Amino acid sequence: MKVFISWSGNVSKRLGESIRDWLPGVLQLVNPYFTPADIEKGGRWASDIAKELSSSEVGILCVTRDNIHSDWLLFEAGALSKSLEKSYVCPILFGINNADLAGPLKQFQTTEFTKSDFHKLISVINSRLGDNKLPPKTLDSVFEKWWPDLEEKINEILSTITIAEGPLRGDRELLRKFLL
Repeated sequence: MKVFISWSGNVSKRLGESIRDWLPGVLQLVNPYFTPADIEKGGRWASDIAKELSSSEVGILCVTRDNIHSDWLLFEAGALSKSLEKSYVCPILFGINNADLAGPLKQFQTTEFTKSDFHKLISVINSRLGDNKLPPKTLDSVFEKWWPDLEEKINEILSTITIAEGPLRGDRELLRKFLL
């Protein structure tokens, strides 16, 4: 099964690479697609990406404070969600929370980068494997083994950036949302 990993910006790219490298260790039947690593030299990147977006059943969006309003991330989320009964769009939040989201990304169930929430995401991806999915106890065991590797790598990446305090949206914008 194809899983499209979307990113925008240097930090998000590094986070996406870590997930791409980790995911097949947990679910061997998952084939992550990650640009630019999966585009051949000389290939037409726009057509390659379009083909992968249309054939992926799951899309993982690496959402950070720096890319929360990225046009490219929003475009890929929209392309992934075109077939609602076929595909899942799974934003993973790094250093932000649901209150920070606005616009199109708000419609998708998000995943915080915590062990329990990430396990739920992996369970959803596993369930999409149909008859080839891992039994729940096997999935739990494999996840427990591989989680520390991903957690260490992600925390290493996040430790290199400064996460600003406070909400991304101002009080006025949040108030307007609740009053309208």
